[in-house]
Parts: sequence; structure tokens; C-alpha cells
Amino acid sequence: MKLYKVAWNEPDMGTMQSWHASKREAEKALRHQQQELGDMGGGNGWIDAVDIPTTRAGLLNWLNTCFTTDNG
Repeated sequence: MKLYKVAWNEPDMGTMQSWHASKREAEKALRHQQQELGDMGGGNGWIDAVDIPTTRAGLLNWLNTCFTTDNG
């Protein structure tokens, strides 16, 4: 399953992200975020297409590869 991750840098919060079902939705969200941040965002932001496996074994492997640290 392909999902789209929007990421941007916020001065007070660091790198933030949101997930979207289509590239069009992701582009809309990125534009909105850039407008919200204005000059503070420095025009940054990016979209990554992410292929997420849909089988149990594939999903577990993906999670263990991509999410091995707790950033909170």
C-alpha cells in the first residue's frame, strides 16, 4: 500500500509529519502547512511516497526496520 508522508520543520517543535492517502492530498497539506508557517518555516517541507506492506510479516518487518527508536 502506498501512502504519502508530508514532513516539515517547525521552529519550536522540530520535524513534524502527517500521512495521506494520495499525492494530491499530501500536496494540499504541504501547501497549507507552508502557508501557516510563513517565513518561520523557511519554505521547507517535503513529501515522501512510502510503500507499507499489508501482510502481517511484511508490516512487522517494516515497523522493526523503520521505527526502532522512541523520539518522545
